[in-house]
Amino acid sequence: MSPMPPWEAGAFQMIRTALTRRPYASARSASRVWMTALCPSPSNSTICSAYSNPWSGPVAGSRARTGQSFSRVSGSAGPTRSTGTRMIEVSGATGKPACSAIQVRTGHRLVGVHDGVARFATAAGEVRVAADLIVGADGIHSALRRQHQPDEGEPIWNGLTLWRGTARAPGFLDGRTMIMAGDAEQKFVAYPIGPGLINVVAERRGPGFAGPNADWNRTVDPAPVVALFADWRFPWLDVPELLAAADEILEYPMVDRDPVDTWTHGNTTLLGDAAHPMYPNGSNGASQAILDARTLAFHLAAAPTVRAALDAYEADRRPATTALVLSNRRQGPEQVMVLARERAPDGFAHIHDVIPPDELTEIATGYKKAAGFLPADLNERASLTPTVFSGVLP
Repeated sequence: MSPMPPWEAGAFQMIRTALTRRPYASARSASRVWMTALCPSPSNSTICSAYSNPWSGPVAGSRARTGQSFSRVSGSAGPTRSTGTRMIEVSGATGKPACSAIQVRTGHRLVGVHDGVARFATAAGEVRVAADLIVGADGIHSALRRQHQPDEGEPIWNGLTLWRGTARAPGFLDGRTMIMAGDAEQKFVAYPIGPGLINVVAERRGPGFAGPNADWNRTVDPAPVVALFADWRFPWLDVPELLAAADEILEYPMVDRDPVDTWTHGNTTLLGDAAHPMYPNGSNGASQAILDARTLAFHLAAAPTVRAALDAYEADRRPATTALVLSNRRQGPEQVMVLARERAPDGFAHIHDVIPPDELTEIATGYKKAAGFLPADLNERASLTPTVFSGVLP
């Protein structure tokens, strides 16, 4: 069994709850709706999942990625359908989940989706799962995306390699400060994520790996990375010492893909990195996937049909994430470091001598707005909790 990462668990829960409480559910209580969701796994596997009779509760949950795969199935018992996947079968319109446990099965690789049926290759043969809704959240190597973009090629690498980790170390300065130091060639970022726990990110332009090997979970020896930052020492922070203290260092290339014209084909759509892989500037990896899930859940709950929900979801999210992908290629909020290097290569006494306060504010505010993080916009936008609900989405 593999635990579901928190953001993915939240995404599944939001979508499941939305399906459970759709306004047209009671009118269709005698029928079954199957949802198959695909998401990336830490082991680069492809996972499948399905939900049945959403207003009566989930049957299964899953995620997928190219390579090997696994599927999550809610509950521990239930009839075996013709697909060969073990699922819970429920009936009626109780509006209550039939079960809440989620399990993981290995060995399913997505082959394709046609006419609402997802086909998976397994050691025992092909498995088919019929679904009214298929969500591909299967990462930057999305098998579902590749079905509709067969000539897209490998992820696009910009020549930078990142190394990430978490270090158990005392906080620096006031213990709540984030440091971003460097330029477009070499950079270091660190910020606290808990008591005595600091997230570290190192970045350097040079030889690296990309293409089909692009991944977020490649563990490397920290020594060469520490050596790259050997002289990065401040009175209040020793960068090489902090990097060396990391529990592990994960290496991956700075890659993304060009935005596509549509995510939705029939009853399938994309979510997260499968839909809009982008450089992880401004903490926009998991955060944009969570916004996707929240928006998709809202429209599934409020729209008159699944297709109408998918159209509304894409209209809300695709233009916004397209703009963010392109903004991140321009360094996003980190462009201030690039500007400082260009304008004052020999150093400066104060940042305002190089970049006026109004320009700094414009860069920060513009990026927050593009990423959906601007407090004023969040406070003023319409609620994503449909009024048809008796409760609220998680």
